[in-house]
Amino acid sequence: MDINSLYSIFQKCQSVSIDTRKIQNGDLFFALKGDNFDGNKFAKSAIDKGAKYAVIDNPKYEIPGKTILCQDSLLCLQNLAREHRRQMDASIISITGTNGKTTSKELTHAVISSHYNCIATEGNLNNHIGVPLSLLRITKETEFAIIEMGANHPGEIKTLAEIAEPDFGMITNVGKAHLEGFGSFEGVKRTKAELYDFLRSNHGITFLNINNKHLLGMIGSQEIVTYALNSTAWCEANIIEEKRKVGLNWRCQENYGTFISALQGSYNAENMLLAVCVGNYFKVPSEKIDAAIANYQPSNKRSEIKKTKKNILFLDLYNANPSSMELAIKDFHSSTDKQILILGDMKELGDVSEEAHQEILDLIVSLNFEQVYLAGEEFYALREAYGFSFFPDTESLYNNLKESNINDQWIFIKGSRSMQLEKLIPLL
Repeated sequence: MDINSLYSIFQKCQSVSIDTRKIQNGDLFFALKGDNFDGNKFAKSAIDKGAKYAVIDNPKYEIPGKTILCQDSLLCLQNLAREHRRQMDASIISITGTNGKTTSKELTHAVISSHYNCIATEGNLNNHIGVPLSLLRITKETEFAIIEMGANHPGEIKTLAEIAEPDFGMITNVGKAHLEGFGSFEGVKRTKAELYDFLRSNHGITFLNINNKHLLGMIGSQEIVTYALNSTAWCEANIIEEKRKVGLNWRCQENYGTFISALQGSYNAENMLLAVCVGNYFKVPSEKIDAAIANYQPSNKRSEIKKTKKNILFLDLYNANPSSMELAIKDFHSSTDKQILILGDMKELGDVSEEAHQEILDLIVSLNFEQVYLAGEEFYALREAYGFSFFPDTESLYNNLKESNINDQWIFIKGSRSMQLEKLIPLL
């Protein structure tokens, strides 16, 4: 079936689904395959639950009049998303980066949606499946779609950009993450720069933090809109802080504003300024920009301050890599004398994992943290050289904290998602 025929079918359906547990009446179901599942096997279940049609790539599961057979269901989904993007009038804004891309996406969405009809990637659906699903949520009323793009291997951003065909884009920053897939920091930079490459080749506009030397080195001869903290740029700002909450005094040409956000961590200032810059570029009124960011509430235990009956928790549990871990620890260090660190392993670092974890431990020593709990095999392997509390996994740490009585402390908790450090929160 050609893409035009499939698109005609899509237009008659309620929405797109890849999960039979979430099927709604009138959906178009795509039978995707993974390492441990084959969506083709669920085509009949999808139809039984109300799907109008099911797209499959195995003729064994055909249902006359109800299934659409293709060579590759995932590729079919991606092609459909690209066609839908071309049929809609919405402007596409793509965001990628090592750290801060999800927070930047959510802040930018808050700003743009205060003045326009805008959708954004839900959660972190930012891969080869999530990006198409996000694009297929665009309607005729949608004016902007903010699409987050993630990657852990070379070429992935290029693929996502070719699906979404963004008009605007930005890289929040580049750092040492997913080195197991990228091979090196240079590999990270080359992959993230694939977004710049697409925008340059397709006459798109790039939002650029001119304080970031890595991004400056990656940019090409393309149209840019600049932003920077404590520097001269098209959109510029100074950081302000109030009771550990971070805000900005900003100016963008003749427009200006000020706000305090609900976010902790000065490293979030650049994420907020990016949203301010994008909002100003699209002529969102200053008062709406300030209110949107001031009222934004962090979720997914990301840059969140949680007051319990016993302690104040600084939660950054969504992910961890060497660059984000270093920034967050340094920022927390300046907060109070009553400090406890609880850190989990940083995953997907490949051959540099041992060195990266050792550098974090050396940083903790240099900052004179005394009460430190470390969970995970990577940290545990280095336990002999440091006088901290090491545990091979989160469960072991949980059992230890269960016997402790920690009160009236400020506790910073951060680790890779797979460490599931949020399990510790009820104890603290």
